[in-house]
Amino acid sequence: MKKYRPKGLVLMTTRTNSMSLLFVVLLALGGATQSLAQKPPRYLIVHSYHSQLDWVQDMSAGIKAGMEPQAQYSEFFMDTKRLPVARHKQQAAAALELYQQLRPDLVFICDDNALGLVGEKTALSTLTVFGGINGSIQRDYPWVFSSPLTAGVLERLLLKRGITEISNTLDSTDKTALILMSMSPTAQLAFSEELNSQNQLRLPGGIEVEIFRSSRWHDWQSRIRHINPENYSMILTVDNLALRDNDNLHVPASQIVQWINQNSSVPAFTTHKGQSGPGRLAGSISIDSYKIGQEMARLAKQMLETGAAPKNPAERIVEHDEISFLFSSSEVSRLRPSINQAVAKSAQWQE
Repeated sequence: MKKYRPKGLVLMTTRTNSMSLLFVVLLALGGATQSLAQKPPRYLIVHSYHSQLDWVQDMSAGIKAGMEPQAQYSEFFMDTKRLPVARHKQQAAAALELYQQLRPDLVFICDDNALGLVGEKTALSTLTVFGGINGSIQRDYPWVFSSPLTAGVLERLLLKRGITEISNTLDSTDKTALILMSMSPTAQLAFSEELNSQNQLRLPGGIEVEIFRSSRWHDWQSRIRHINPENYSMILTVDNLALRDNDNLHVPASQIVQWINQNSSVPAFTTHKGQSGPGRLAGSISIDSYKIGQEMARLAKQMLETGAAPKNPAERIVEHDEISFLFSSSEVSRLRPSINQAVAKSAQWQE
């Protein structure tokens, strides 16, 4: 009598069952190993400022363009331009809490406030790459030199060169240029690092420079109202994103730019891309934060390969000082019709 076997069921010998089981286990292990190998890297980007700034967006874009396409990113925006200083440590604590939760493969630190408040903590155990730093590493962040996990890109706006180029373009080297600076950490670092903490300067070519510093919008308005166009050739605003009114509330940059346009008797320039043009400021000197982001990514990839920062100091801390000039033809001609055409050719112009 023929023995009954359930349909679809194949009986195997003990040897065959063992070999098949081994094959299944090896296949599963191989899949798991492949899955782990393909696990996308995770990066945390900590920004000093808020997400709406072009500077912030461009730096993030530069970082991501230079890293692996499959990488996963988390971003934290400390918003230290708009929030009062008393809130900065609270924001740093929130950023570090996110860092502890994520345990990323590498941390990108953008700008000075984030480096001072967050970078020193992440660099204790995680590869950390900073960028857009105005301060002096030796003076402001000496811990970087003793951290084998930290490298980055310094930002040098070259305010003296910017003033000289603009003055020469305006053909007004015989008059004083006024720099209006806030008292934000970024502006104070630029004041000490680039202007040698001096309130008055004399640049090559006989250009006189006066520096006025305050984070009160009312003080800026008063100073601008009292400018005599016979004595001053231009204004350069440095970090106008951090001004506060008499109630200690943040003043939007758009409001500041519009007011200066309507009340300044001399052309006003800015260090922030996107604030110049018809009805706004006469031009800008700026650094390309996208390129800084790309340079940060280059350092990051190198460090991920070696597990540490470059040992050569010149490769570990890179200085970015490539600045660009943008002039608004309508705003410059409205207040300063005399232009040095030979010098003007080296700059970009917009309506």
